[in-house]
Amino acid sequence: MVRITGYVYDRNGRAISHAHVRCGDKSTLTNFDGKFELDLEVGNNVLHVNMKGFKYREVHINIMEEQTIFIHLDRETGFSKIYGYVYDAESGETLKLGIVTLVLPFTNLYVNINENGYYEFNNLASGEYELIVSPLNYIEEKFKVTLSEGEEKKLNFYCRRKVEEPSWG
Repeated sequence: MVRITGYVYDRNGRAISHAHVRCGDKSTLTNFDGKFELDLEVGNNVLHVNMKGFKYREVHINIMEEQTIFIHLDRETGFSKIYGYVYDAESGETLKLGIVTLVLPFTNLYVNINENGYYEFNNLASGEYELIVSPLNYIEEKFKVTLSEGEEKKLNFYCRRKVEEPSWG
């Protein structure tokens, strides 16, 4: 057995934590700085690396002695889209200030709610996503959605205004 040390990065050189690395029946997750270690047999091996939001990658390595390898993952893109409007739950008027967050394990995506209350995420791969809508002075709303490849989903959000508690004093 030979100890392999590796690092998993995105194409911008940022470490990817919690990426799954597998070789045969051995597997591990990368730590906060993208590092992993595996004890593998001498000879030809194939590492399988995957992380939600990134393209799956196979890395073929010939192991003769301890070594360090560096693996770069590309963002996973597709042809799916999530879009919609953000409304005041009571009046039905569109909300113009705030952010919609598409939650991903590595780096979230953010878009501003535009002047018409509209938001949009494009070029998404198929899979499950969580959205968090955060309009200014309104309670956040969360929603999970599953996309098929090439699917477009319209998700409208109806948010309730935050109630200010009177200060006691």
